[in-house]
Amino acid sequence: MGTSFQFSTPLDSNVLDDFYQGDLSYALMMFEICIEQMPIEVVQLKEEIEHNSPEGCRKILHKIKPTFGMIGNEPLSAHIAMIEKRIAGGGVTISDVQDELLSIVEEIQETLLLLEQESTNLKRHLNL
Repeated sequence: MGTSFQFSTPLDSNVLDDFYQGDLSYALMMFEICIEQMPIEVVQLKEEIEHNSPEGCRKILHKIKPTFGMIGNEPLSAHIAMIEKRIAGGGVTISDVQDELLSIVEEIQETLLLLEQESTNLKRHLNL
Protein backbone atom coordinates (compact mmCIF):
# COMPACT_ATOMS: atom_id res chain seq x y z
CA MET A 1 0.00 0.00 0.00
CA GLY A 2 1.42 3.35 -1.02
CA THR A 3 1.06 6.43 1.12
CA SER A 4 1.44 8.93 -1.71
CA PHE A 5 -1.84 8.15 -3.50
CA GLN A 6 -4.15 11.10 -4.11
CA PHE A 7 -7.76 10.61 -5.12
CA SER A 8 -8.03 12.59 -8.33
CA THR A 9 -11.66 12.64 -9.43
CA PRO A 10 -14.31 15.17 -8.40
CA LEU A 11 -15.32 12.78 -5.61
CA ASP A 12 -14.60 14.38 -2.24
CA SER A 13 -11.02 13.36 -1.50
CA ASN A 14 -11.27 14.60 2.10
CA VAL A 15 -14.20 12.26 2.75
CA LEU A 16 -12.38 9.40 1.02
CA ASP A 17 -9.15 10.02 2.95
CA ASP A 18 -11.06 10.21 6.23
CA PHE A 19 -13.21 7.16 5.57
CA TYR A 20 -10.48 4.83 4.27
CA GLN A 21 -7.59 6.26 6.33
CA GLY A 22 -4.97 5.19 3.83
CA ASP A 23 -6.32 1.65 3.34
CA LEU A 24 -6.32 1.81 -0.43
CA SER A 25 -7.10 -1.89 -0.87
CA TYR A 26 -10.29 -1.39 1.14
CA ALA A 27 -11.18 1.69 -0.91
CA LEU A 28 -10.66 -0.28 -4.12
CA MET A 29 -12.80 -3.14 -2.83
CA MET A 30 -15.66 -0.76 -1.93
CA PHE A 31 -15.43 1.02 -5.27
CA GLU A 32 -15.54 -2.28 -7.15
CA ILE A 33 -18.55 -3.49 -5.17
CA CYS A 34 -20.36 -0.27 -6.00
CA ILE A 35 -19.40 -0.49 -9.69
CA GLU A 36 -20.74 -4.05 -9.77
CA GLN A 37 -23.92 -3.63 -7.71
CA MET A 38 -25.16 -0.11 -8.41
CA PRO A 39 -26.19 -0.77 -12.04
CA ILE A 40 -28.51 -3.49 -10.72
CA GLU A 41 -30.08 -1.01 -8.31
CA VAL A 42 -30.46 1.54 -11.13
CA VAL A 43 -32.32 -1.03 -13.25
CA GLN A 44 -34.61 -1.79 -10.31
CA LEU A 45 -35.20 1.92 -9.69
CA LYS A 46 -36.12 2.44 -13.34
CA GLU A 47 -38.52 -0.52 -13.13
CA GLU A 48 -40.21 0.97 -10.07
CA ILE A 49 -40.57 4.28 -11.93
CA GLU A 50 -42.13 2.45 -14.91
CA HIS A 51 -44.51 0.60 -12.55
CA ASN A 52 -45.57 3.91 -10.96
CA SER A 53 -44.43 2.75 -7.52
CA PRO A 54 -43.27 5.61 -5.32
CA GLU A 55 -42.88 3.23 -2.37
CA GLY A 56 -40.74 0.86 -4.44
CA CYS A 57 -38.57 3.82 -5.45
CA ARG A 58 -38.33 4.97 -1.84
CA LYS A 59 -37.11 1.54 -0.70
CA ILE A 60 -34.38 1.47 -3.34
CA LEU A 61 -33.34 5.05 -2.53
CA HIS A 62 -33.14 4.13 1.17
CA LYS A 63 -30.98 1.12 0.34
CA ILE A 64 -28.49 2.96 -1.87
CA LYS A 65 -28.28 6.28 -0.01
CA PRO A 66 -25.39 5.45 2.37
CA THR A 67 -23.24 4.09 -0.45
CA PHE A 68 -22.59 7.53 -1.87
CA GLY A 69 -21.30 8.93 1.40
CA MET A 70 -18.80 6.07 1.54
CA ILE A 71 -17.51 6.79 -1.95
CA GLY A 72 -17.15 10.54 -1.58
CA ASN A 73 -20.36 11.84 -3.16
CA GLU A 74 -22.18 13.41 -0.22
CA PRO A 75 -24.25 15.73 -2.45
CA LEU A 76 -25.78 12.72 -4.20
CA SER A 77 -26.46 11.05 -0.87
CA ALA A 78 -28.21 14.23 0.31
CA HIS A 79 -30.23 14.46 -2.93
CA ILE A 80 -31.35 10.85 -2.51
CA ALA A 81 -32.28 11.50 1.14
CA MET A 82 -34.36 14.52 0.13
CA ILE A 83 -36.38 12.55 -2.45
CA GLU A 84 -36.72 9.57 -0.11
CA LYS A 85 -38.12 11.84 2.60
CA ARG A 86 -40.51 13.51 0.17
CA ILE A 87 -41.89 10.14 -0.93
CA ALA A 88 -42.09 8.89 2.66
CA GLY A 89 -44.24 11.92 3.52
CA GLY A 90 -47.00 10.38 1.43
CA GLY A 91 -49.35 11.69 -1.21
CA VAL A 92 -46.63 11.67 -3.87
CA THR A 93 -47.12 10.15 -7.30
CA ILE A 94 -44.36 9.07 -9.64
CA SER A 95 -45.15 12.03 -11.90
CA ASP A 96 -44.48 14.33 -8.91
CA VAL A 97 -40.93 13.01 -8.51
CA GLN A 98 -40.08 11.42 -11.86
CA ASP A 99 -37.78 14.22 -13.03
CA GLU A 100 -35.87 14.12 -9.75
CA LEU A 101 -35.64 10.33 -9.83
CA LEU A 102 -34.28 10.42 -13.38
CA SER A 103 -31.81 13.10 -12.28
CA ILE A 104 -30.63 10.76 -9.52
CA VAL A 105 -30.19 7.96 -12.07
CA GLU A 106 -28.04 10.30 -14.18
CA GLU A 107 -25.99 11.36 -11.14
CA ILE A 108 -25.44 7.71 -10.23
CA GLN A 109 -24.22 6.93 -13.74
CA GLU A 110 -21.82 9.89 -13.63
CA THR A 111 -20.55 8.75 -10.23
CA LEU A 112 -19.96 5.23 -11.56
CA LEU A 113 -17.76 6.67 -14.31
CA LEU A 114 -15.73 8.52 -11.68
CA LEU A 115 -15.44 5.34 -9.61
CA GLU A 116 -14.20 3.40 -12.61
CA GLN A 117 -11.54 6.05 -13.19
CA GLU A 118 -10.56 6.05 -9.52
CA SER A 119 -10.46 2.23 -9.46
CA THR A 120 -8.13 2.21 -12.45
CA ASN A 121 -5.86 4.72 -10.70
CA LEU A 122 -5.90 2.67 -7.49
CA LYS A 123 -5.07 -0.56 -9.31
CA ARG A 124 -2.18 1.13 -11.08
CA HIS A 125 -0.92 2.55 -7.77
CA LEU A 126 -1.26 -0.81 -6.02
CA ASN A 127 0.35 -2.64 -8.97
CA LEU A 128 -2.72 -4.82 -9.50
